[in-house]
Amino acid sequence: MPWGVIDDESVAEARRLIGVELKNSRLGWNTEASADNIRQYVWGVGDDNPLYLDDDYGAASIWGTRLAPGSFLHSIRSTVVAPKLPGVQWIFAGVGWTFFRPLVLGDRFTTRAYLVDMQDKRGRMADRWILQNGRIDYLDADGGLVARAGSSIARTPRGPALAAAGSQRTGAAPVTDYSPQDLDFIASSMLAETARGRAPLSFEDVTVGEELPTMLRGPLTQTDLIAWYCGTMGQEIYGGPLKRGVRYRAAHPDYLVDEATGQKLPAGRGHVEPAAGIAVGMGGGYDLGPMRLNWVEQSITNWMGDAGFIHQLDITLRRPNNLGQTSRIDVTVVSKNVIEDYGLVELVARVENWQGELTAQGRAAVVLPRQASGQLRAPVPVSAAVAARVRQA
Repeated sequence: MPWGVIDDESVAEARRLIGVELKNSRLGWNTEASADNIRQYVWGVGDDNPLYLDDDYGAASIWGTRLAPGSFLHSIRSTVVAPKLPGVQWIFAGVGWTFFRPLVLGDRFTTRAYLVDMQDKRGRMADRWILQNGRIDYLDADGGLVARAGSSIARTPRGPALAAAGSQRTGAAPVTDYSPQDLDFIASSMLAETARGRAPLSFEDVTVGEELPTMLRGPLTQTDLIAWYCGTMGQEIYGGPLKRGVRYRAAHPDYLVDEATGQKLPAGRGHVEPAAGIAVGMGGGYDLGPMRLNWVEQSITNWMGDAGFIHQLDITLRRPNNLGQTSRIDVTVVSKNVIEDYGLVELVARVENWQGELTAQGRAAVVLPRQASGQLRAPVPVSAAVAARVRQA
């Protein structure tokens, strides 16, 4: 099988895995929502919500225990479903989550992952590239479905093959310049963030058209990326270090080749090494796509408070978020509906860089307590039937 090539043979081989349960292959780090694992994850994504970090606060909450954010499941198993196509870059294009209940302290998880379909694409990324869509189910210790993720991964040529494939994404991204006043504003905005916490937000309190407080994240540094890796992937980043990494790359043709030395290197080095990021068409070092999903999640959890429950959360990436960039996260309420006594609020999100360019967009469906029914907490778990109706609404 050719390496680093998108052709009919390699695509056909990958298609044969559609519907087949895939092995984990070190795409997960944690197996349990333990106190340490939750803490390491939320610190790694820059969150300081006491509902995730403080035992006493969690015990006094309506849930009676600490929770983990829904995006914690990225540390249980990556949402990257991108089998075969050896030597072809994979780029996170988006994910849609459905959560059926909160993640509580002590939860243990198993997963199942499947390739759902593959689409041949053409455009500015390359004359030919592939979109692989996958599904990951997250199950609790009793086999109950806790959450389901549907992911989209772009498979594109890398290195010299990228230019040869007609890509328009072969140069370096422009450097973002900040004045001292800009940097002070960004820092003060992040430090001024507040979370609703225990103060309940009811379904009736919400107004369509309401805008959540703008959230800023940046300028993005390599430390931010390393912290995310530590909380989400631990030492298993792209197969692990030293001997473990060598063994992984011997079994899985998922690596970059150093043109000067011929050494096989981790495929994800383009995130933290600008030259490698340019080689894969991302303009330099760049974030991990789920980071932006987590920022939208933080914006919503700050707004909805402890009694809210994010039932669905989707994000689609539109352009890279490069090192040095600052992201502006804006979320707006667009609808309210009562479905089977659930007070569901739908929101849309936009993520823009410092230049005002759209880098990601998404949507969320949040369950809030209803005054009309006398509910004191969000009615969970949410059934799969309700989830399907929300998706169709």
